[in-house]
Amino acid sequence: MTRYSLAVVDPPWKWQQWTQGGGDRQLPYLTMDTAQLAALPIGDLLAPNAVVMLWVIDSMLPQAMQCLTAWGLQFKTVGIYWTKVRPSGREHMGLGYYTRANPEQCWIATKGKGIPRVSKAVRRWLHAPSGAHSAKPELFYERMAELFGDVPRVDVFGRKPRPGWDVIGDAIDGRDIRDVLRDHASMSGTVAPRGDENADAYRRGQ
Repeated sequence: MTRYSLAVVDPPWKWQQWTQGGGDRQLPYLTMDTAQLAALPIGDLLAPNAVVMLWVIDSMLPQAMQCLTAWGLQFKTVGIYWTKVRPSGREHMGLGYYTRANPEQCWIATKGKGIPRVSKAVRRWLHAPSGAHSAKPELFYERMAELFGDVPRVDVFGRKPRPGWDVIGDAIDGRDIRDVLRDHASMSGTVAPRGDENADAYRRGQ
C-alpha cells in the first residue's frame, strides 16, 4: 500500500453559516466535527517524511491545530492564500462576520522531516476562480505538483479523479472515508481508531 509524500486534506469542517434572514444555512455535503476529524488516521497515509496541505476555516484555526496534533503532524506555515475570483473577473466578496471575507488559507504541516520543495517559483498568493461550494481550484493542484515534484500524492476528501493523484472521498466511491482510511491502515500494518459512534453520526449527516 502506497505511503504518500504529499497529501492535500480539505476537511468538511462542521460550522454554522447564517443566512441574511437569520437561519442556519445548510451545506451541500456532510460535515464532521473536530473530534471526528481528529480521530481520522491521516498520519497512517503518509510516508515517514511527508507534507500535508490542510485547508482551514479562519474561525476554526484552534480546531485545525488540534487535528494536526492528533494526526502527529507539525504546523510549519501558511502555504497558500487563495483569493477567489468570480466568472466576471471580479473578486468574490463574502459577507463575513466582522470584515468582508475572501481569502482562504491552506496550511503546510509536516511529518518527520517533511519533503523539500523542488521549485522556488510557487507563490503563496493564489488568484483563481471559485467553483462549486468549497471546491478548490485546479490551479492549486498544479502548483502543489510544481512545488513538490513527482512524488506519491493523495487528495483526501477529494471530489473527482485527478491525473497524478490518488483521491479518497465519498464523492469518489460513496464509501465512508473512515472505512477507506481504516482499510488503508490495515493493509499498511497500522491500527486505526474506529470511533463508530462518530461514524454513525457522520452517515446520518449530523
